[in-house]
Amino acid sequence: MVDLVVLQSVSYVAAAIGVLIAAVFYVMTIRVTQRNMRMTIETRQTQLFMQFYYKTSTAEYWDDINEILEKWSWTDFDDFMKKYGPEENPKAWRRYNMVYAPWEHMGLLVRDELIDPKLIYDWLGSLPIRLWEKLEPILIRYREELEAPPKGMQWEWFEDLYYVLKDVREKDVKDLDDRIARRKMQRKALGLPH
Repeated sequence: MVDLVVLQSVSYVAAAIGVLIAAVFYVMTIRVTQRNMRMTIETRQTQLFMQFYYKTSTAEYWDDINEILEKWSWTDFDDFMKKYGPEENPKAWRRYNMVYAPWEHMGLLVRDELIDPKLIYDWLGSLPIRLWEKLEPILIRYREELEAPPKGMQWEWFEDLYYVLKDVREKDVKDLDDRIARRKMQRKALGLPH
């Protein structure tokens, strides 16, 4: 006859094994859930980025950027407002806002960590940095003179994006030589001219 103590011990061991199996299953489930959440976030970031890409990849948008960067010139804030301000030149003012607004929105997405700023930099390089720097004195003066209180909100997320992208650029330049050397080795391994 089986001793009661042995049966009790076997039941304890079986219960412990059951708890262990449940714990292992729980940990595995959490890991799968975390992986799925990461994939969902990455997919959403890609979707957001592609929406931005399609909005800013039209010939008209690039014509506007090039016109602002290459053709617009002014001596000071007053000269800018005379040439491109909303009352004197509504078409230019609309162009200015249409070029800069997407970057304000992208700055919000970066702020909320919904998109990786490195992705923006890898795609467009220093373009957003150049856009900000081109009009920074105008934007700062606009905030001081024309913006309704509270002052400092005009294009604030684009300005934050500017600083983030400058940091990304600084890090990117540091490993440029290594990336070039790696590509040369890959081309050589494939027998391509380098």
